[in-house]
Amino acid sequence: MYFLNTTTAKASRRLGNAKIFRRALGAEPINKPIPDCAHFAFESDDYWRCFVRGWSGMGAHMCGTCKMAPDSDPMGVVTPRLNK
Repeated sequence: MYFLNTTTAKASRRLGNAKIFRRALGAEPINKPIPDCAHFAFESDDYWRCFVRGWSGMGAHMCGTCKMAPDSDPMGVVTPRLNK
């Protein structure tokens, strides 16, 4: 359902355009459509639906942890001294 709702995309755009954020970040917004959505009127509801469908996803890299344990522990990956 979030692919159909353009409210947050528009709100994020307005926030990014706010002078205080542009000044604090030293950045200017990109005022041209992404190529995959260029066939829609820029910033129209259809444009934002296209944008969200194409660019939404995980914003983080998945990772894990490894157990630090003494040599006697078969489940340990490294010792407290970072030895294998």
